[in-house]
Amino acid sequence: MIKLCRACILAAALSVLAFAGCGNTYKSDDPAYTVKETPVFRKELTDEKVQLRFYEDQPNVPYMGIAAYYGMMLPGSKMKVEYQRGGSFLLTSKLGSAVADLKKETLTSDNIADFTNLMTQVQKDMPNVYLDGAPYVRFEEASYEPETSPVTFAFADYGIDLRGDGKDVYFPLATLSDMFADLSYHYSSYNGVNIYVNADKDMPTAPERDEHYYEGILQMQRPADLAEFSYRETCFAIDHFYGYTGLGFLEREENLQNVGLDGALEDLGEAGTLTKKLLKSEDMAEYLVGRQHLQNLVSDGENTLLWITPPEGSQYAEILEKYSNMQDLTKDGMKYYEPFTELGNLWERETNENTQAMAERRNALYGEGATYYTEGDTAVCILNSFSDVDYEGWRAYFDGEGGLPVNDSFGVVVDAMNKANADPNICKFVLDISSNAGGSNDVLMGILSLWLGESEVTCDNVREGQTRTVRYEVDRNLDGRMDEADKAVKYNLQFAVLTSGSTFACANNCASILEDHGILVLGHRTAGGSCAVVKYATPEGFLVQMSSD
Repeated sequence: MIKLCRACILAAALSVLAFAGCGNTYKSDDPAYTVKETPVFRKELTDEKVQLRFYEDQPNVPYMGIAAYYGMMLPGSKMKVEYQRGGSFLLTSKLGSAVADLKKETLTSDNIADFTNLMTQVQKDMPNVYLDGAPYVRFEEASYEPETSPVTFAFADYGIDLRGDGKDVYFPLATLSDMFADLSYHYSSYNGVNIYVNADKDMPTAPERDEHYYEGILQMQRPADLAEFSYRETCFAIDHFYGYTGLGFLEREENLQNVGLDGALEDLGEAGTLTKKLLKSEDMAEYLVGRQHLQNLVSDGENTLLWITPPEGSQYAEILEKYSNMQDLTKDGMKYYEPFTELGNLWERETNENTQAMAERRNALYGEGATYYTEGDTAVCILNSFSDVDYEGWRAYFDGEGGLPVNDSFGVVVDAMNKANADPNICKFVLDISSNAGGSNDVLMGILSLWLGESEVTCDNVREGQTRTVRYEVDRNLDGRMDEADKAVKYNLQFAVLTSGSTFACANNCASILEDHGILVLGHRTAGGSCAVVKYATPEGFLVQMSSD
């Protein structure tokens, strides 16, 4: 590391960017810091390096310039940084802008989604909306109501300090990752050695790419400054990016959306006080138990996964043993734990029971592993997941080097519909998603297009107060082109969808949209949820995910 003295910082600050026409320069009074040249790990370790700053008041909390971070996450793109007097900077990215005020510790934007948009690497110039990148679907257009919605991140409320030197604005690295994370899993993590960039949904996680990933993270003791910051960053992330599904205990019982995570924990009483204490603990095992408590409080089924399960291994044995012992103690000895554990596990228990019973009935009717079944004039497509997207299989198919990817979720539906449509005895088609826990929005868009002639999804963005409607184009005739010929694709079938209490997330969204378009929904009430999941990394480098909007 390179040690920079306060005088050096001041000298550098006085030599930097002057605001056009007024001669003002930005003068930093930030604490001294050290700079660490840090390797970037993409699919593998690269020769690329970026600079992280470690300030003397938080020596274990890495900071990075927002313009540098943007260039790292969206290679080839630049963010413009302009000093605006009074300690504020105008930040302009490829599709949006924001103002960072270093005195007020705020970031304000008329459209934060445009400013933080990384989706243009999935499809050129597309806005920050959902697209996994399956080759049979692409973004068409989006509309917003209202068209713009100013958002301000008040970092001072979370004790998160912004820094600056006139050339860039420096945020904690974890905060940058939270702000730029999206539904296609663009995010970063840091393990004390490398920065790991996740570029798409198909990329293995950082621990899967690097077997040494956890070695610098899983130590018995957490640095005091990192432990304190990690709690504040968790509060910031949940308060601003959690999707508020209505299923979590803190939503239903403690008004999480209005008082924030810290306020909800305080209102909870002994349970919340201890959870907060554990989350801020400098003992790693206690922290991990605190994350488990937090998971129980915000659990919404399968989408929000905030707990951390430490990996096996002799180097982690002491942490694992203490973590396991503390779990037993809290479950057996803390009465406060029982109510929200019971509520948190109720959905999972009922879902598991429903899923098992449903699987037994389905196997008896269709045959185990079946995806297509007929009886009389009705064909049934059994779709157990929206998650299987065979990117390589589709590319090979479109290149004429392979058949229809029938192990792919969309391929299963297309294959079943083609069989039913070609059978003169079949006039009814049922999509059985009664044991489907969700997955990719691309699969949903493909199905909607084949059934409805269009693909459109509308969602409410809680953070920005906007209703967003997104339309997609689908290669309906699967010839590798999206053109007028796709409109000619028709199926002479009557459609229905079969649901149950195990129909969750994207599968629930599928049934909901189809019902809105007059498609018959059979079966039982669904488990709810939608398909918006965002990946994050804690400041320590642990990987988690949340329902988002």
